[in-house]
Amino acid sequence: MIVAFSTLENLVIRIDSVNAFVPAERHVDTGSGLTGGGDLSQNRTLAVDFATQAEADAGVVTEKAVSPGRLYTALGALAVKAGFAAVLNGNGYIKFPSWLGGLILQWGSGTLPVSNDTVSTVAVIFPTAWPSAMFAAVATARNGVNTAAGGWPVMGSISNTLTQILFTGDVLHFTTINKTVPFTWFAVGK
Repeated sequence: MIVAFSTLENLVIRIDSVNAFVPAERHVDTGSGLTGGGDLSQNRTLAVDFATQAEADAGVVTEKAVSPGRLYTALGALAVKAGFAAVLNGNGYIKFPSWLGGLILQWGSGTLPVSNDTVSTVAVIFPTAWPSAMFAAVATARNGVNTAAGGWPVMGSISNTLTQILFTGDVLHFTTINKTVPFTWFAVGK
């Protein structure tokens, strides 16, 4: 048997012998998050002990690893538990929880119809109803000039309820709105 003791760091001992072995009494201990340890009387395979999705969502198991996919899902579940809600698309919203003031941000797009007048109005239904009030809304016409004479309508809102808003486009007597006018909008409320 060869035994070497050293105070040097990174000491490498090379034993060139087919009879080299590790005593079976030696163990590989796995600790938290790993499985497969044991004595060295046989080959051992170590594996990560992953939490189930239910364990990741609950957030109470501390001895297991969490995969990125399960963490993503668990964080989404945590956001819902905390009071957040969202629809993240072209017409969507983000609701903040009551402990953050209950603020709601909403956005979307619409199209003013042809009116052959200097003003055109359209109702837009909010992606989610306001629980108590809408504070402000803005709209912007987009995609270039939208009248035959080259006018660009000024956008605004003329009235709203908890479920919809009336947006209007006005070319300020420059010409008439004789083409549809696409626009985007953003609103804040609670």
